[in-house]
Amino acid sequence: MEDRISPLKLYKEGNSKVLISILVDIAFKNPRTYPIIIAILSKILSLETKSETIIEIMNSIEKKFDRIPNVGHFLIWLQRLTIKIDRYKNYSESLCQKVNNKDINIWDISWLNKDIQQVFYDNSIINDEDIDKLDKVIAINEVTIFNKFY
Repeated sequence: MEDRISPLKLYKEGNSKVLISILVDIAFKNPRTYPIIIAILSKILSLETKSETIIEIMNSIEKKFDRIPNVGHFLIWLQRLTIKIDRYKNYSESLCQKVNNKDINIWDISWLNKDIQQVFYDNSIINDEDIDKLDKVIAINEVTIFNKFY
């Protein structure tokens, strides 16, 4: 897939919205495609020159997925896509909220003893340095589960 996406060039300004619309419709109907669709969207959006257009597209995608339940997995991938565009964008998924607010509890740890609870409170699962190192275009190794030789 990477060899097909890497040389992608947009010849006309309006092409990106059409391509994105098709990809979002595929993802809307098939949750298994979320990671790969987001990777393709990251490449297409990297070729878009107007930041207003990118924000408009992202808002449209989020609005479309608000209509269906249980889209937490999609929101996590959408945050990966948008984190370099808008680092502090809020999403309804608790894992997404944890990225921007370290005080969010994503697991019930009240049943653990106090020492182990304190480990959770003292250490963050979010590494801001890794977020800063992320590329705008999602690499294929981020979205592939299995080695291509399988």
